[in-house]
Formats: sequence, C-alpha cells, structure tokens
Amino acid sequence: MERYTAGHGLDPKICLWTANAGERSNQNSCTRPALAIHDPVPDALPEDPNIMRHLQAVSAIVLSMPLIGSAANHALQWIEPPISDGSRGAQMWALIRDGGLMDWLAVGHLLLGILLVVPRTRFAAGMMQLPITLGIVAFNATMFPAGIALAMAMLVVNLGVVLQPRDLRRLLSSAAQ
Repeated sequence: MERYTAGHGLDPKICLWTANAGERSNQNSCTRPALAIHDPVPDALPEDPNIMRHLQAVSAIVLSMPLIGSAANHALQWIEPPISDGSRGAQMWALIRDGGLMDWLAVGHLLLGILLVVPRTRFAAGMMQLPITLGIVAFNATMFPAGIALAMAMLVVNLGVVLQPRDLRRLLSSAAQ
C-alpha cells in the first residue's frame, strides 16, 4: 500500500492506493488527486495531532509575548532601554532607537505577535518570524554575547511553532503546484 495526502488546501484526507493497479482501497472513499504527495514511509505511526497542535499553540503564545511586549514597551515607554555597555551590539541598538528604525520594528513585532496568537495564521507567522529569530541569534552570537541564551530560547520556541509535519506538508504541497 502507498499513502497519498491530498494536496489541495486544508483537506487532510488520506487516500490509500495499491502499488500495482492504482486502484482505490476499501479503507477510504476519496478520489486520487491530480497532484498527490507521496509519503515515503507508508506504515509510520502518525503523530498525535492534538499534542502537536497544543505544542504549537503554547510555543506561539510564548513567542508572541516578547514581540507584543516590546512593541507595547516602545509605544508606552514602561521600561527604559538598557544603557550602553560599550559593546558593538549595544551601540547598534542605540542607533536603531535613535534613528527611528525601532518604530518600524515595533510595528512588525506587534503584527507578528498578533498573527502568532491567531490559530489560523500561527504557522505562517512562525515561518515569517524564523529568519528574524535566526538573525537575532546571529546578532547575539557576534555582537552581544550576553543575550545568546535568550536568543537560543527564542529559536527553540520558534521551531516549536514551525516544525509541524502536517503544516510543512501543506506548505510543500502548495509549493509543488
């Protein structure tokens, strides 16, 4: 038996086909899609979607908190930004704040934070945030080593949002069409 996943939109229907004749098995009543994704491990145990979705939801909420919090802090100025410690990273942050770029960063943080909280846009927001998070890790590793632990924690949480097999299959199937 080979297993195919329908590659159109949000339909998670699985079609089972016999390898020799391409006939539909009695276990499912779906039609074979024109563009199907072949699952290379047909007898693998399926992941528990409830646990995976719960992990994704918790990761997304944890990731959204510093994004929304930093945007709110920038607008309302609750906490004063740290004073420069002389490192290149602190100097760069001073330039970002003083040059007006932080206004745009705060808008981006707020939008991505909100998109992470909304279940329908959670995966897409996590994918948009991933290169930003990788940049944060690189920035801290090279210019502000004191922040590397938090940057790595952010990367782990971001990966918890995007490493969802079902969402990744959907993404790859829509890219193939």
